Amino acid sequence: MTFIRYSLVVLLFIPAISAFSQTPVTRGLSCLYASISAYPAQEENQNQNQNQNQNGNGNGNGNGNGNGNGNGNGNGNPHQDYRLLVLPLKNVPQNVNQITSGSILSLAQSGISFPVALIIVNENDQQVDAEGKVRFTWSNHNYINPSNPRHPVKPVDDNHFFDIHDGFVVVNYFRYDECGFIKITAMANVRIGDDKNKTVLQGESGGIKVRPHHFTLSVEQPPAIKNPDSSYTYMNQPFSATVTIQAENGIEPYIITRNYQNDLFNDPMNPIEVSIVNQNVPALNLSAPSIRPDFSNGVAQLIITPMRITSSQILNPQNLIIKYSYTDPDGINGQAQANAVEFRTGRMRFYDRIGVEGDHLRIQVDLEEYRSDRWSLNNQEETLYLTPDDIAIQSLTGNHTPTITGATIHFFGGRIRGGSNPLRVEANSLEDDIHFTLTLNQDSLLNFLTVIPAHWSIFTSSSIMNRMGGLLRNRGLYEKEI
Repeated sequence: MTFIRYSLVVLLFIPAISAFSQTPVTRGLSCLYASISAYPAQEENQNQNQNQNQNGNGNGNGNGNGNGNGNGNGNGNPHQDYRLLVLPLKNVPQNVNQITSGSILSLAQSGISFPVALIIVNENDQQVDAEGKVRFTWSNHNYINPSNPRHPVKPVDDNHFFDIHDGFVVVNYFRYDECGFIKITAMANVRIGDDKNKTVLQGESGGIKVRPHHFTLSVEQPPAIKNPDSSYTYMNQPFSATVTIQAENGIEPYIITRNYQNDLFNDPMNPIEVSIVNQNVPALNLSAPSIRPDFSNGVAQLIITPMRITSSQILNPQNLIIKYSYTDPDGINGQAQANAVEFRTGRMRFYDRIGVEGDHLRIQVDLEEYRSDRWSLNNQEETLYLTPDDIAIQSLTGNHTPTITGATIHFFGGRIRGGSNPLRVEANSLEDDIHFTLTLNQDSLLNFLTVIPAHWSIFTSSSIMNRMGGLLRNRGLYEKEI
């Protein structure tokens, strides 16, 4: 919640920033950053180690009382309320006049250095002539969320002092190798103008949101069909991919930013984007579900399923590469490509059959593929299988409903022909002849294949005898005529 308040201030006040130099630094800019206590240098050590009482006495030796922010009278002489502005910047400016509203850094990348400008201004927000030393201070106060990071802002050096001239200096060496909300705090010990006494000023920046430098993705996308001699996926066949996303900083070798998780910034995560890289055929279409990563300790792993590649045309086999990419709400991204997979157009052919009630009526099926601009048997297929539940009887005529029975049978060389307990149709004690279509059940897991159904006729014993007798009589008459 602390950073949300900073964000609102940034939106309200940054547009009002103007150049510094001897022109006033607008109050819009100074309101972005906490203002700051000012007190004489002889009390520096005491004031560094304790919080000022907002209702306490001033630091001066005169008769005036201060307000806890160092606004009392020093040596009996009134002095102004000075501020130390701490401004994280996107780039190093050549002078103070180059600092504009667009210069202020509010979004940083983990592991990437950024400069910080320190500017001393008076109560009218004018840059003042100040000479002395400044240093940066570090404590958990610098870490808004999380408050106890695994890695501190670098470098952490409380004893390193920098010279400040004319009330302005830029230090270009800050780096945060983790993710989160931070702020920069500093202290100045300076002489302002002609004042012989030193004044100590403290200041802090607004909140800085530190995102990952990039995301590293890895993908496992196995073919849906794995035969002894081949692997591939059929068009329209569902397939899956396991995608691992690592949020990393910008320091090689890259380190995972373990602070990064979904609730760190309260930003809604974007979904993974999936696309075909080498799509040279306009007829192809890739469909994938919208899945958003769930980061924990800087890592998210998700399974994207089901995905399908469909085609509006009958195509020869296509070797396709699929790309997986992720971009967070701040535009930080990463991507990876899966290994190429062959996608084939396949279909299932059921064979017609004529039989008699009580016969052992085996079901025969071929699995075909489109290759070299024609359909042919896919003699590599040994992964797919059929069960009785995969087969449907449709368009039945007659008073008896046959049953489909048998064991689960794998395709062998692209064919299903028999076995010890073959897939078969059973029809016993028929009252009349029956006719029906044998096809794939619409609920079958194989419905990604197109189907050529079979036409079956099963006759009663008496009906087949009559038919056979008629055939014999016709043959006898024919032979006599010859």
